[in-house]
Amino acid sequence: MDSIAKLLENKVFKSITLDASGTTKAYSIFVVTGIVKVTALWGVVTVVLSANHTDCHITVADDAADVDLSLATGLTLNAAAVGSLLVRNAAAAAVLGFGSPATAFMVEGALDKVAKEFIVGKKTATATNIKFSHTTSDTPSSGAIMWYATWVPVSATGTLVAA
Repeated sequence: MDSIAKLLENKVFKSITLDASGTTKAYSIFVVTGIVKVTALWGVVTVVLSANHTDCHITVADDAADVDLSLATGLTLNAAAVGSLLVRNAAAAAVLGFGSPATAFMVEGALDKVAKEFIVGKKTATATNIKFSHTTSDTPSSGAIMWYATWVPVSATGTLVAA
């Protein structure tokens, strides 16, 4: 990213509490207006996750369809510890990057230099959201993830705000 674009970069964050009960659930993280380039998207576990969290992934969704931003059958976050990192650092066909504080870690491509950028646009006349989804057999599931994004507008109306 060139220095002018870096000056225009915006930051947004949103905490979600996981509460699905024996099902698959999607949680709205960010609301898209216009067109935006998301330059980095990551989450940090802030409350330990309960025992069963599978198929963890992110999507961009309107009222009719979801488009995967990471592999839908990918990451398992069973009992992920506080301080665990989730990051979109590869193409949509890949699982989210993950690092656990159980040991020192490095997630290739994470955050500042080569996080996988992507462009999203709002569907006309309906809400468009970036969402985190997971499946659980826990009744109910529990835990919390603080999500962060950096972004720049691509269109005159482009914004990304917490859901």
